[in-house]
Amino acid sequence: MHTLYKTIESSPFPVVSNLYLDSIKSFEYALNVALPNFKILEVLVAGKLEAIEPLSAALEDKDSNIRIMAIKFLTDIKDANVLTPLMITAIKNKDVTVAEIAVVALGNIRTPRAIEALIAVINDLSSNYAARRSAADTLGKMGEVKAIEPLLIAMKDKEEYVVVKDAIVEALSKIARSVEEPLRTKLVNDLIANLIDKDTSTKIRMVKILGMIGDKKAREPLIKLSESDPDSNVRVAVQESLEKIRRGMGSPISFVGWIKRKRIHHFGETSLADSAQKPVP
Repeated sequence: MHTLYKTIESSPFPVVSNLYLDSIKSFEYALNVALPNFKILEVLVAGKLEAIEPLSAALEDKDSNIRIMAIKFLTDIKDANVLTPLMITAIKNKDVTVAEIAVVALGNIRTPRAIEALIAVINDLSSNYAARRSAADTLGKMGEVKAIEPLLIAMKDKEEYVVVKDAIVEALSKIARSVEEPLRTKLVNDLIANLIDKDTSTKIRMVKILGMIGDKKAREPLIKLSESDPDSNVRVAVQESLEKIRRGMGSPISFVGWIKRKRIHHFGETSLADSAQKPVP
């Protein structure tokens, strides 16, 4: 056993030595339960792409620990062929933790196809709410411009969960603060155009995003909304956003934020409560 440990620690496949030998107990579990034939372990130690097929099959295992391990191994292979199984896991898996980890794995890959996969998760209402929430969070940290329209559509969807919509608010504000002109102005204008939405909760979220962005072009439309909207909750949200704009609280994203966006979260950093709020009526 000790010889095998040394072999894996010196493996050219960094995911084995860096991420999964932290706990002897979990490694023994992998050998005795998850990988009884050593088949996957052998190809991982050798760093071969042949691991993709057995690991993809492991994503459907009944044991969530095995599914999580498979996600982590797949991510470190750094091959385009891992994207589809990870996306399917993010969309179809009903386990909150597994779905979130699959999404974060896609974010860590950071290729154009991985971004498309994250957007596909957002677009699929049949996916685990945790996956959609995590996808919005990841796309926001990446400052991904291609995600703007899908995020806006998802936020206006009456069937979407509150926890997901709140993540979208944060994501859109981060994207807006990280992009350059004319994309920033276009997003602000799109948000302003949506202030006429009949759904109060959607309108309030649009108002909040404008306040978080802090663009002064939003002041006049927000003032008009405050004067005309009969809903007191909308008016309160407007006043809060106007105050943020006045104080310059929506300044460009900080250097620390930029670094986080580049690195994304490591596995396990993002988490969700065990239950989500009900969909917006």
